[in-house]
Amino acid sequence: MRKNFHLYLDFDGASSLESINPNAFDITGPYVKEVRAFDTQLKQSSLEESIVGLPNLLHLTVSNVGQCPPEELLKPCKCVYRSEEWQWVQAKFTRIICGEDTEEDLDSIYYQNRNRTEEKIGFYTMRRLQIFFERLSESLNGINWQKRFDGFVLQNSPIIELPRNVSRDIIFYAIRIDNCPKLSTIHPLAFTITEPFVEELLIRRTRLSNDRWKQRDIFNAITSLTNLRALYLHWSGLQV
Repeated sequence: MRKNFHLYLDFDGASSLESINPNAFDITGPYVKEVRAFDTQLKQSSLEESIVGLPNLLHLTVSNVGQCPPEELLKPCKCVYRSEEWQWVQAKFTRIICGEDTEEDLDSIYYQNRNRTEEKIGFYTMRRLQIFFERLSESLNGINWQKRFDGFVLQNSPIIELPRNVSRDIIFYAIRIDNCPKLSTIHPLAFTITEPFVEELLIRRTRLSNDRWKQRDIFNAITSLTNLRALYLHWSGLQV
């Protein structure tokens, strides 16, 4: 790197790349205009440290994983491949999203199933999520597709419990649980396989509580995430 000046750096497909030395581009740095990194294991912190030495960088596109798998493998959930801007960086993320699109859609589920109890609706939703990940894992094996995604979002869902190892062997770097008003339990081993990889966890608008002895302690599930860097807990019955 010290003899050749590059205007464009491409780390696409460097699947074992986990970090970049902050001084890796000390000579060529001023000449780099664009950096692209897809399907690597680079962490955002490592990227931020390394690009400090690129004063003329105009465009950085990065994702921990590749693009979304075929749509037919993801029903009833979906995969969204979208961009986010932070400063001059364009980061592209793959997120698997399960649940309803809006709160109104969630309300319609309760109305359509008004002859069933909330517990039955929630249990059915939980089993549906388990079956989804079981089938997705098998399908990805069948087409030799990687099993890493930037994020998992469960939103507007009547689910009452996140069971043990809910995502099977699918790995996520961020997990977001938003507006699941009947969710009262998260199994301590809910994130078993993805535990070492999750860096961000957001839980908002749930019925999670640790004030009853029958409730499994959500904090056991949280402390199992050994690389967690950001935790957001909003609007629940949890007490520290």
